[in-house]
Amino acid sequence: MNSFRVSAIVASGAQYLMFVLSFVKIAVISRLLTPTDIGVYTIAGALIFMAQVFRVYGTWDFIVSRKEIDRHQLGLCSTVLFVMAIVVTTAFLIAAPYAADFFAMPDLTGMIQLMALSFLILPIGAINQALMNRDLRFVPLSIIRIAATLADTGLVIILIYLDFGLISLAWGYVAANVVSTVMVIFYDPKNIIFRPRLRGMTELLRFGTLSASGTLLNNIGYYAPTMLLGRAYDAATVGFYGRGQTLITFFRQGLEVATGPVTTSWFAKKAKGSLEDSRNAYVRFVIVVAAVSWPLYIFVMMNAATLIPLLLGPNWTVSVPITQVLAIGGILTPYTVAGMNLLTGRGKVGLRLWFSLINQVVRIAILLVALSYGFSAFVWGIVIAHGASLVLMALLLRREIGLSLRGLLRSMRHSAILAGVVAALNYVMLGQDFATVPVSIGYFTVVMIVTALAWVGCIVGLKHVLWEEVQRALAARRGKKAAA
Repeated sequence: MNSFRVSAIVASGAQYLMFVLSFVKIAVISRLLTPTDIGVYTIAGALIFMAQVFRVYGTWDFIVSRKEIDRHQLGLCSTVLFVMAIVVTTAFLIAAPYAADFFAMPDLTGMIQLMALSFLILPIGAINQALMNRDLRFVPLSIIRIAATLADTGLVIILIYLDFGLISLAWGYVAANVVSTVMVIFYDPKNIIFRPRLRGMTELLRFGTLSASGTLLNNIGYYAPTMLLGRAYDAATVGFYGRGQTLITFFRQGLEVATGPVTTSWFAKKAKGSLEDSRNAYVRFVIVVAAVSWPLYIFVMMNAATLIPLLLGPNWTVSVPITQVLAIGGILTPYTVAGMNLLTGRGKVGLRLWFSLINQVVRIAILLVALSYGFSAFVWGIVIAHGASLVLMALLLRREIGLSLRGLLRSMRHSAILAGVVAALNYVMLGQDFATVPVSIGYFTVVMIVTALAWVGCIVGLKHVLWEEVQRALAARRGKKAAA
């Protein structure tokens, strides 16, 4: 448990440093590029990131979830990674012009083709990163990700100032992947595997097909709003939506996605014990995440009218109500995200696939119906879809680990109190016009500091599980120093 706490803290800390660096990039490009440019990049990024599942093809989950892993199995994974990199890159080079025609965005062609070329180098270090994740080596893994983010941010800002325009964003993506690969080779050269292996490939392909299919369904669900908007509206609308979800996406990455690899490995270890071990681990993790995510999303929702113009520029005020609605959806996501990690850690990739299939069918159906009622209804449809996912995951976890949604919610009462305190405090300080009227930077700083102090005070005063975890992590750290 101590290694998990330290790993989670390191992963989250690194993610927030990356969050700061990425926000610098976003703040710059939002002031120098148009909503149409941002919309084109949003579509290109969605297509590229959805294809990541084919490039990896379940090898990451295979390495992390196996009780024992040998060089032959790693060689199988390496073979799959190199073959899929060539296949996916070729597919993108051919299909990019058709995608540009489908979305009526001519600039998509060059963006997609350039970003796809970086897939060819990623297999070199993919095995190493998966092994670092398996062994909870999150310090070097975090350094690699920070270096890649620095390369991306720095190159994009330089190229935009040199008037390279929209294509600067694609070059930043390529630079990040190059730096990441070089750093992996530096940290762990012994696990760079090039020798092709085929014996035993059937088991890996079977696992990879199940794992990749589930991940693909999740990615389709995540990027479906962007794809549907890109088809139904123009690039500028996609740009406003993309910037509207910027804050929500970064907080979600910091709170859920960054700790996902850690929790998957942790759940995999707990799966070796009793069912109660898995259930307790899941409940404790969700309680801790909710203690941070619920107050954060509420703070963003109530301060979006100030945050969006401050961080992105005055041209993006259209995105304020989008951020506020999506923040409500963000409150509902930790339960489902952690549930997916639990299923992966327990090796239930088939069950995860079935959940993903049903969940995404329901999700896309909701979005299609909402889209017919206009853009605002569509954004609210995303929130409804998050709620539907939560209900489906609750039904599945009741069957899988004997955990009811009512029981989980009852255990999260202290996290709910934290969220209520943040909401009440911000309402009092901002007034009833908080949704539309921005405040000065000075007063916003006061609101932020007071909110943070109140949150910390409640964490300590309630003796929240999060406070217990922090104390245990600090005690473990002091114990290691004393032993050294």
